[in-house]
Amino acid sequence: MMAERTTKRRQRRITVEEIEEVERIRMSTLDPLGETDGIEEVPAPSPRLLPLQSAYSFGLEWKPPDFIVEPFLCSGTLFGLTAGTGTGKTGLMLSLALAVASGRSEVLGLPSRKGRVVFVTIENPAHVRGRMVVTARFFDIRIGKLGNQFIIIRGRCSPEDLLFSLQQVTLHGHEISLVIIDGFSAMFDGKDLNSGVEGGEFLRRLRPITELRGAPAVLVAMHPGKGAGNDELVPVGSGMLLNELDANLVLRRNSVEKCVDLHWAGKIRGLDFAPISFVHELATSPLILDSEDRPIQMPVMRRHVPSKPSPVALTDTRPASPPALLKAMITHPEGPQRTWAADVGCSQAMVGKHLKRLEQDHFAASEKGHWTITEKGREEAQKWA
Repeated sequence: MMAERTTKRRQRRITVEEIEEVERIRMSTLDPLGETDGIEEVPAPSPRLLPLQSAYSFGLEWKPPDFIVEPFLCSGTLFGLTAGTGTGKTGLMLSLALAVASGRSEVLGLPSRKGRVVFVTIENPAHVRGRMVVTARFFDIRIGKLGNQFIIIRGRCSPEDLLFSLQQVTLHGHEISLVIIDGFSAMFDGKDLNSGVEGGEFLRRLRPITELRGAPAVLVAMHPGKGAGNDELVPVGSGMLLNELDANLVLRRNSVEKCVDLHWAGKIRGLDFAPISFVHELATSPLILDSEDRPIQMPVMRRHVPSKPSPVALTDTRPASPPALLKAMITHPEGPQRTWAADVGCSQAMVGKHLKRLEQDHFAASEKGHWTITEKGREEAQKWA
C-alpha cells in the first residue's frame, strides 16, 4: 500500500512539473512586445508597381458617347426612369422603343440610331399591347415590317432568366441596342421592395445585360416614394439604387406648358442635357376596338412643340417644291416633321406629301427615315428669300 501511495504522489508530482515546464517554454518564446519568436512570421506583401501614364496618353483614350437616342441614352448603360403613376412612363418607353426599332428620328424628335429593341412587359401586357399598336399607327410605323427588330417578352422573370434568353438572341451574331423593363416593382424578386440593399442587389443582377453583343442600354421603369413631388423623383430605396444606376431619368409634370419634361434627378454618369418636353395625345387604331367594334382612344407620347402662328401656310395647291418647307428644313435641320409642320402651318401628313415631292425634284433626301435638305434645295430656298 505504501508503494502504491508513493506511485500516486510521484505521478502527481510529474504532472505538476510538466505543466510548469510548458508554461516556462511558452514565456520564454515571447518578446517584450508580445510577439511569438517560435512561430514563423508571414512576410508582408511586397509593394506593387502602379501603372504610370502621362496625362497626354490618358486624354487620348477618350471615347465619345455612343448615343442610341441623343442626348440622353448611350450604349452599355443601366438607367432608371422614375415617375409617378399616370405621368407617362409606359407611353414614353413605347415611343422610345419604336423610334430605335424603326430608326426614325421624327418619332421622338431626337436623333435615334436604328437597332434591335427588347421590351419586357410585366405589369399589364394586355394594355401595353393596345398602346403599342396605337402608337405605331400614330407614327405611321408598320410593326409587321420591323420583324425581329422589336421583340416582346411578357410575364415575370428573373434577371438571370432574362440574361439567358437574350444570350440566345446574340448567339448567331445578332446585336441588341436597347432593353426596356416595365417595370422594376413587378420584376423584383426580393422580400422587401422598400429595402435599398435588396433593390441594389437586384439592379446589380441586371448589369450583365449591358455587356451583351451590341452593348445594349437597359432602361427600367421605377416608382418614387409615396407623395413625391417634382423635386423628389428618386426610386424607393434611393441611395443604394442610385449607386447601381448610371443615371436616374425622371418625368416631371409641367403645369405651365401642360406637358411632362424628361430630365434626370439624383445621379447622372455622363453628359448633362437640357429638359426635353413631351405631351400626351389621344389616338386610335382600327385594330384596337371594344366589344361593339368601336375604336378605343389611347394616349400616345410625342415631342412637345410650342404652337405658334406661321406667316406662310402650305396647302394642296402649293407648288411641288414649297419654299416655306425648305426654309423650315434649313432653320430646323434635325426636324422633326412636326416642327416643320408648325413652322409652315400645316398638318404633318401634308409635310410628308411635300417631302416626297421635294425628293423627286432632288431638293430633299431621306436616309433611314431622316429627311435632310440637299444643296440643290438650299439654292432653291435662296431664290425665294
